[in-house]
Amino acid sequence: MNSTSAVIFAVIGMVMDMLPSALPGMFPRTGADQASTSALWMAFMGAFQAGLGVAYLAKALAVPMVVRFISAPADGFEAARLPARGFTGR
Repeated sequence: MNSTSAVIFAVIGMVMDMLPSALPGMFPRTGADQASTSALWMAFMGAFQAGLGVAYLAKALAVPMVVRFISAPADGFEAARLPARGFTGR
């Protein structure tokens, strides 16, 4: 999976999650408790699919960005002050 497909995956999941609310006529309430099995399935799979897309984006984009931010020196020119031959350990 790449970032583009992860975004599409998340968007499709969000649409699946919102579809029963947007078009209730397509999901008749046939259960004994007046619940729609199709609506429950769409809500669950939509949340799962959106979660997969968002989790991939977090792993691929957000985590490396945070690691770079945390490991960056406080002063951007700190590396330029080192001796030309490198650190001698003294």
